[in-house]
Amino acid sequence: MRTRQRWLNGLLTLVLAGVLLTPAARAAPRQERFLIGYVSSQGESAVVESGGTVRKRHSMSGVVVADVPPDRVAALRSDRRIAFVEADSEVSVPGKLGRTGTNAFAWTDGFAWTNGFAWTDAFAWTDAFAWTDAFAWTDAFAWTDAFAWTDAFAWTDAFAWTDAFAWTDARKWDDVHRVATDWGFRASRAQAAWEVGARGQGIRVAVVDTGVDTKHPDLAVSGGINVLDPAAGYQDDNGHGTHMAGIISARDDGIGTTGIAPDVELYAVKVMDAAGHGYISDVVAGIEWALANHMQVINLSLGTRVPSRALQAAINRAEQAGVLVVAAAGNNGNRPGKGNTIDYPGQFDSVVSVAVVAPNLSRTYFSSTGAELDLAAPGLGIVSTFPGGGYAIGSGTSQSAAHVSAIAALYWSRHPNMNASQVREMLQGQAFDLGAPGTDPQYGHGLPYVPLSF
Repeated sequence: MRTRQRWLNGLLTLVLAGVLLTPAARAAPRQERFLIGYVSSQGESAVVESGGTVRKRHSMSGVVVADVPPDRVAALRSDRRIAFVEADSEVSVPGKLGRTGTNAFAWTDGFAWTNGFAWTDAFAWTDAFAWTDAFAWTDAFAWTDAFAWTDAFAWTDAFAWTDAFAWTDARKWDDVHRVATDWGFRASRAQAAWEVGARGQGIRVAVVDTGVDTKHPDLAVSGGINVLDPAAGYQDDNGHGTHMAGIISARDDGIGTTGIAPDVELYAVKVMDAAGHGYISDVVAGIEWALANHMQVINLSLGTRVPSRALQAAINRAEQAGVLVVAAAGNNGNRPGKGNTIDYPGQFDSVVSVAVVAPNLSRTYFSSTGAELDLAAPGLGIVSTFPGGGYAIGSGTSQSAAHVSAIAALYWSRHPNMNASQVREMLQGQAFDLGAPGTDPQYGHGLPYVPLSF
């Protein structure tokens, strides 16, 4: 009896082992996330037939997000129903914000957001910028005629970097609530547009970023979406998106700072997380939301070094729908300004790609360069809104792109019958030429601003 019992137990063990080892019960094959564009409506069937699992559908762009076994990708790429198969690559904010404490915030290049702004070390205003001699405002840049710097900007008296502006003391925003228009605001000559009633009214701008602080007293957010988690809301848990929002449309309310186009309808489209990271599929979803909700300007202060046909398809679709897409060129440049270092989507022809200039209108060493560059805008030491009701200083092509989005909104509110192509032509045609005469890979067409003939 005992022998028979042992035999039955052994048989049961073998049977159970056989069940566990049958092919159907083994671990599922490893899968990786891909963006797949399809030629026909049967494209999704091809994905399923390959053993893939469709996770998201981006119908406007003709793209699906799917998990596919790596050994099936080659066959899927050769399928006539499929246009392309590419990895769902990561995107991030250019410069990569990183927290250094509860109230402090630090940029990669050390722009010291909160604690005194570290002007002496990080920005070196006195030596590196040499306001009086090296900038030669009157002669080298013809400020008197082109921008009327002598009267309106008044660097020596009104701006008074050393005394009146008092970066260390007067900029304690929590203690001194007063308006401080940023040098980028002044360079845009936004007030020339305001004087003729163009303040961005009637223009819908989507900030596709890390979200926006909806409770900030200096911001008015008309709506938005969190594509990472639609149920979670689009509150900014990073800071980058809120900084872009303030450059574009901080309220003209007598406190804090003022945006270039304060009367736009601002929408927060959260596609990146608290670390400033997301995926191309998230950006595609954000662009499609912007299209479905009738945005006129999309600001993409983000980038990736990886070309993406899915992202290009979404942006091309936006362009065809009459939307102006503005993108950061990237912070991958080198001091000589050589080579093509522009991020995607900044390299796409369907976007307005924007580089950085410093207050002396010279290119910053980190600003990306390349033939696809369209414009160069203020992006060094830019004051704007920050989560928690505060303000911060940031630098990079992200800030430059936000300036251009805001100026585009001013143009469009002044000329509401224009289409996106005409607004783009106006931005380029009215730009103040910088660098080599004509369009060049360091500055594009130059600095966009509001002309006196606006």
